[in-house]
Amino acid sequence: MQQLEAAGLRPDYLEIRHALTLRPATAEDRDLVILVAAFLGTTRLIDNLHLNLDTPV
Repeated sequence: MQQLEAAGLRPDYLEIRHALTLRPATAEDRDLVILVAAFLGTTRLIDNLHLNLDTPV
């Protein structure tokens, strides 16, 4: 969150969830989605990133 604020963004939320169920992620989960929303001025930006920890980068 500090990096978002340093870039001029005002974070609304950042969540890491299980990709299929959207329940809160646990340490055992390998298929994840990162969800984030932040304000840049008066504009609210929303994004997500699908991340599978079993897939090589």
